[in-house]
Order: sequence, then structure tokens, then C-alpha cells
Amino acid sequence: MLTTKASKNIPVSKSTLSFVTRFIWNDNNTLKTTKRDQPPENEVLADALNLLIKPSSTTTSKNKQYSYNQKYKPSLYKSLTKGSISEQFNTDNITKFDYKSDKHQHINDMFVNNLIFGLKSSKLDSSKNLNHSALLKLNTNDLSKYIKNVKDEHHLLEITQLFINHSKVNIRFLTDILLNKSVLNLKALPINLESMTPIHGLNSEDMIKLQIILLKKHHDLKHPINVIRNLKSNFNKIYLPLIEQQKLSPFYERIIWRFVFEYLKQFNEEYYIENLNNIKTSFLIWESSTYNHIKQVSSQILQHHTNLNKLQILFLKIAQSNNLPAQISDLKRISMKYKLYNISSSINDENSRKSSYALINDLEKYLVTYSKDNDQFNSLLEELALYRIEYIKDAFTSQFKEFDSLNKILEFNT
Repeated sequence: MLTTKASKNIPVSKSTLSFVTRFIWNDNNTLKTTKRDQPPENEVLADALNLLIKPSSTTTSKNKQYSYNQKYKPSLYKSLTKGSISEQFNTDNITKFDYKSDKHQHINDMFVNNLIFGLKSSKLDSSKNLNHSALLKLNTNDLSKYIKNVKDEHHLLEITQLFINHSKVNIRFLTDILLNKSVLNLKALPINLESMTPIHGLNSEDMIKLQIILLKKHHDLKHPINVIRNLKSNFNKIYLPLIEQQKLSPFYERIIWRFVFEYLKQFNEEYYIENLNNIKTSFLIWESSTYNHIKQVSSQILQHHTNLNKLQILFLKIAQSNNLPAQISDLKRISMKYKLYNISSSINDENSRKSSYALINDLEKYLVTYSKDNDQFNSLLEELALYRIEYIKDAFTSQFKEFDSLNKILEFNT
């Protein structure tokens, strides 16, 4: 019998009472289970933002040890500030087992650098697969091309040390190394360049050439004091006597004249043209002169040297004109290409005729190209055209005379 305040005594069957009891029991269990198993709101939000990472099945022993000592409680704040649970474990707990000091790290870095250095020493250029053995077997021209293409100063220093160790150093090799723009620290080279102490593989003449190359290198590195020191020590005692004796090649002599006029400034170009009185040196001085002095030097050569041939005179007349800097550069290239100091207008030698024909053609192209910017070039172009006709006429006349002489010899023999 079930009695309530709102109702009078109402008879309830036993089956109904059992059903109600079962319903209340199940409902309470469901609510308790749902409430117990349901994650808190901050965990749900973190999971939705993909800030929580499920623990891996292959956790490390350190992670396991940490999980035994501390129960994980997800927190949205920690997830946002410190990262996921795995990142928190790695940064907050695992790192405490790392006892590396700065000193140990420095030793490890040195070891790795030495290892990398050793690996690089076997292959200086991976793109060409040139190891030390192949590099030592290269001929002079191929080695020169290879060195010019190297852009890493460390590689160049290593190559230098390699050739020193194998006694393969020569002046061409050192010139290619020094003139490479990637070589910036001369003191890092495994060889003393500043002193005149003999270097194995270089004779006394090579040592002088090396000092001349250093003039250009110090200029390129913007070390004017070193250039001046080199010139004051060597010019009057060594360089100038060799120039007077014509024992230096044009390449080295041009370097000397360029920096003598730029740095020493004791005497001008006219002084050396008159005192040395050598056509070759005069043209090399002209090739080394700056744009502002070209016209003056050209006039001085024409006035001082009275034994110039017609092609040399025409060339210097062109140089006397009001040329622009770019035009002067082209004219210098022509002078170096044909060695104007040694050009011959002889019609009896085949090689001289070929050189003269080629020079006339290049000068004609030069005048035609720049005639629009210079009115003086039109009259010089006419003078050059007349000379071409005379030269060809003389050449044919000379050949006909040779044929006549040959025919007379054949007729006499028959």
C-alpha cells in the first residue's frame, strides 16, 4: 500500500513497484556514470582545438617514469603556453637528464668541423668530382681554368697547401691563386709572399714576378700602403733595370707602369718615354695610362719616336682623337691583341701581311662604329682606306716580282 500527502491511500501492485524501483536505480547509475566519465569543459575545448596529442604506444622509459610519479591533468592554459603533452614532457622533464656543458658542446663542434674538413679535402669540387690525385695530374691550362672557377677561399687555400706538399708550386699556379677574387686574406695562405725568401719551385726571376703580381693584388684589396711599400723597395733597384734590359713580358711591365703612375707620381709618362727611348716600353706605357692621359701620351710618342711605321702612326692618330672611355678600352684591346709595339708593315713576310690586314680591318670597324660620335674619325677613315689600297698594291707588286724572278730562273734552267 502506497500513501502520499496529495492522495489518499491507493493500492499499488507488486509488479508496478518493482518497475519503478528498477527505473530509479538505472537512472541514478546512468547519471553517475555520465557525470564521472564526461571530460571537463576545458579538456573538450582543447581537444576540439587539436591541442592534445594522444600518448604514443611506444613511450620512452623516461616518459613512463614520469607518468608513474605524476598523474596527467589536461589544462587548456598549459596546452596553449607549453604545447602538447608530449612537448611538455620533452621540455619540462626529459631535458633534466641532459647534463651537457658548453665546454663539451664546443669539443663536439670541433670534432664535427674537423670531420667535415677531412671529407672536403678528398673532393674539392663535387660537381667535377676532382679529388686530390686528379687535381695534381691536370695540365697547366686546365688547372688554371679550374682555379679561376673556384669561388670558395677555403678551397683555394687548401689547393695551395696541396701543391706545396707535393712540390708542384710554380709562378703560373701562384698567379692564378692570387688573382682569384675570392682570395681576401693573404696572411692565411700557407706561404710567405711578402718576403723575398726563396720558395721551393720558384727561381729568382719568378720571385720578382710574384712581387709584381702582389702589386695588383694589394690594389684590388685596396691596400695602397702595401702597393707603395712594394714599389719603393723594388722599382728603382729591380723593376726598372729589368724594363731597360727588356727582360719583362708585357703583362708584368704593364702592371708596373700602371701603379707607378698611380701611386708613386715621381715622374710622368713623358719622362720615361724620353729617357728609356724604347718603342715597346712607350706603347706599354700608353696601354697602362688612364683615360685622362691617353691623348697626351699619344702625342708624346708621335713626337719622340721618329721611326714609327705607317700603321703605328695611324693608330696613335686615332688615339689622339676625343674618344670616350669605352672607346679607349676598345682601342687598348686592339693594341694588346696585335702588339702594336711590334707590328710590322712589311709586305715580304706572310705573317706580317696577315697581321697587317687584320689590324686594318679592326681599325676600320672601330672608326665606322664610333664615327657618329666623333667627326675626326671620318678623315681618319679615309686615310686608312687609302693606306689599305697602297698596301695591297705593294703586296701584289711584290708577289708579281717574285713570280717574274721565278719564271726567269725556270727559263734559264730549261
